[in-house]
Amino acid sequence: MIIEAIKEFGEIYISSAEKGQHKRTNIENDTRYIEPPEGTDFVNSLLKKEIIKKEWFINPFDSKK
Repeated sequence: MIIEAIKEFGEIYISSAEKGQHKRTNIENDTRYIEPPEGTDFVNSLLKKEIIKKEWFINPFDSKK
């Protein structure tokens, strides 16, 4: 699914935000958060296999941008 999304959109972003940060968005049934350790392992696998780029792994709630 990730590879197909990259083919369609060119680049995708994966959030490094904590679960609590996403909850503050008030989006009902938010599915963006994958529980550790599976989520962490999944993202690290995508990075290691160079399926995603490190700069796509961001915290959208980080005000340092």
